[in-house]
Amino acid sequence: MSLPKYLLVRFLNAVIVLTVVLIITSMIFNKAAEAQLKSQIEEEIAIEFSTNRELAKSLAGNLTALRNWQENIRKAKYKQYGLDKPFIVRVLMRLRQQLAFDWGKAHYLHSSTGEKSVSEIISEALPRTTLLFVT
Repeated sequence: MSLPKYLLVRFLNAVIVLTVVLIITSMIFNKAAEAQLKSQIEEEIAIEFSTNRELAKSLAGNLTALRNWQENIRKAKYKQYGLDKPFIVRVLMRLRQQLAFDWGKAHYLHSSTGEKSVSEIISEALPRTTLLFVT
């Protein structure tokens, strides 16, 4: 086998392996992120109900209306966050975000400039971290 053909086969194998690994990690992280997001949605619904006194008064005696309101808000939030789409579509969206280095917003950390974008936080810390490991 000639060298160019060998290199081409090795390159194609690397691309296939990388694609499979990215899809698997996207599936794993997508499941974890969705569980956290669903929990966050439930907290948002509970907070909205507890802070809106007019809503609490109007739904206080009617359990069915309360459940309907919660379900409508839940469906709207699921649509807002893309949880209403099929699992494979969500995984492919997450894969596209990973390849574009779009890792979303941090909840607790922020950069020294106040940026909450995970990509910005990493890009700010990476030079110092690299310097620490190289020296």
